[in-house]
Amino acid sequence: MVDQMLSPARAMPMAAAKLQAHAASHQFVEADIHWSTPFDRSAWCVCPTLTPLYHTPVYATLTHAHRLRYNQLVGLCTNEIVGMFERTLQTMVGRLQDEASLPADVRGLLAGFIADEERHADIWAKLNRLAEPAWYASSEVRMVRLTSLATLLIAAIGHWPAAFPVSIWTVLALEEHSLEIGRRTMKADVQIEPRFLAAYRFHAQDEARHIQIDWQVLEHLLARLSPMMLRLNVRLFRALVDRFLLRPVNVAASAVRQLGEEFTELSGQTPAMLQALEKLSTSASYREMIFSRRSNPVTFGLIDRIAPARAAFEALGGQA
Repeated sequence: MVDQMLSPARAMPMAAAKLQAHAASHQFVEADIHWSTPFDRSAWCVCPTLTPLYHTPVYATLTHAHRLRYNQLVGLCTNEIVGMFERTLQTMVGRLQDEASLPADVRGLLAGFIADEERHADIWAKLNRLAEPAWYASSEVRMVRLTSLATLLIAAIGHWPAAFPVSIWTVLALEEHSLEIGRRTMKADVQIEPRFLAAYRFHAQDEARHIQIDWQVLEHLLARLSPMMLRLNVRLFRALVDRFLLRPVNVAASAVRQLGEEFTELSGQTPAMLQALEKLSTSASYREMIFSRRSNPVTFGLIDRIAPARAAFEALGGQA
């Protein structure tokens, strides 16, 4: 076991009883969104600083129309990705409901967690159908395609979350990023589409609770790992962060390619835009937004307490 390798926490997650009370009074539901009016195609879907190209020199060459449509496409991709992971998370967390190493009060939080994720995934799918009804008439995924290797890796580690709590650690990082999406979008200096704005605002209520549950689960699962398994989980987590967050080329490319298809004058610039995405990991502003101490305080709190993790993430530099 790695109790000696897991330094004492400076702060601890909220008690399970308080999280249960929070769940009873804060739940993001479909009725929180007003669905009756058409999607506003003159409005942005997310804060521009959340879009990958914003952090590249290419963004300055785009017209207002290009930037607006790119922003909307990123908003759709974001909903697809979040919904995809929330569908996966239901099964993953379900496997922990009978995990004996978790205290009963923590296990008692998981059923509500799963119900939240199912509800959220349905809302993201409906939001995308509102924006592009023809695209999402028969499928929740239209733009985002994970590689076969990525799909296999996610399925494998998600099948054994107790042995590979890296799956929950990754979810924690993504849920902290969801809060960052909400914070930035609510403060954006552009007009945000009302349903997208409402969704991110209400979603933040549940995500704040989920982060606390992730934290509770990780405290117990990480502490029971052997040193070898802890190191393996750290290496996997570092690889996932690097592949999907710091270098999101496969995921981010779909919005760029779609933009080139919709604006023929941009089709010749698509290769340059894709090359710009390849360099995102060197952008301090992008890293600060996507994965940093400021935007992921709980994630980095755990990293700081685990010696192998501190070493693995030192390469991220000051912005981490």
